[in-house]
Amino acid sequence: MTEQGVKDTEVWRVLKEQQWRYRHPTLRNLLGYTQHLMGWGKELLRLIARRTLPVPVHRWLRVQWRGQEYCPPVGYIRFGSLRRVMPISRKWGFDRGLPIDRYYIERFLSAHALDICGYVLEIQDNAYTRKFGVTESP
Repeated sequence: MTEQGVKDTEVWRVLKEQQWRYRHPTLRNLLGYTQHLMGWGKELLRLIARRTLPVPVHRWLRVQWRGQEYCPPVGYIRFGSLRRVMPISRKWGFDRGLPIDRYYIERFLSAHALDICGYVLEIQDNAYTRKFGVTESP
């Protein structure tokens, strides 16, 4: 390959990998056996989880395993006791996505975007002013 002038790094990587497999057949077989055992271990873990965990927890694990986003079944979310002194979230709900009040504010402003003009006053930052294209802001 050197004589042919091959410079592709992917081709060289595959060549090195195949050479290693040829030169170390015992290690290659051991690695293959280890991967086989890991696959068997995953199946055993799935079986144990399916038989011991409640269905919603099992669903959550299955979705996490696949790297997807989990959506719990209707009525399953438990908020715990809402008679508490501490807030549920210290980040105003931004740690779980868009807070519900922001959803309705943005929906209202989007519906009335053409009516927004002139001077506007926004508290803390000018995020909505920039988002809806108002150019005059003190």
